[in-house]
Amino acid sequence: SEKERTTYYIPSNGMPIKGKTKIREKENGLIYFSQYFEKDPVQTYKIVGFDWNGPQYTTRLETTGSSKNKHLVPIIKQKRTANLHTTETKTEDGSLAKLILLDTNTKQKIVSETKLFSAQNNIISAFKIWDQDIKPIAHNSIADQIKEVKNLLDQNLITESEFSAKKKQLLGL
Repeated sequence: SEKERTTYYIPSNGMPIKGKTKIREKENGLIYFSQYFEKDPVQTYKIVGFDWNGPQYTTRLETTGSSKNKHLVPIIKQKRTANLHTTETKTEDGSLAKLILLDTNTKQKIVSETKLFSAQNNIISAFKIWDQDIKPIAHNSIADQIKEVKNLLDQNLITESEFSAKKKQLLGL
């Protein structure tokens, strides 16, 4: 059975993979790209960098309504009444993400760009990230990352608005 973290991934450049696939992280922290679970994938990668621009949204407003005339006596005086209702719909658009990979077979660096949504980012950003010397880097939880940014705010190294923006990015809002 599949025990890997996985999410859909559509590379726009840099990868030998074409079209929609899944990015999968094995228990050892290596990743591979495949629609289906593979017990021993031939091609694996190490993530050495990941950057995402954060969520972007499109807002659509739709107004519906009706109006009618109210006739008063005498007919010369008329009054118009209207009932309007506006509905706001907010949808997330994918935004640019960059994944820097190290091919475990050839030791070549590969840069892949794609559009990601918050849910995809939350999964990929939790994957193990390796440094250039191929040593694993401890990946802090989202709560730990927010505490680090809060510490910068407390030291007056960043503004309240910068703290809020970073917190929203980390929470995928």
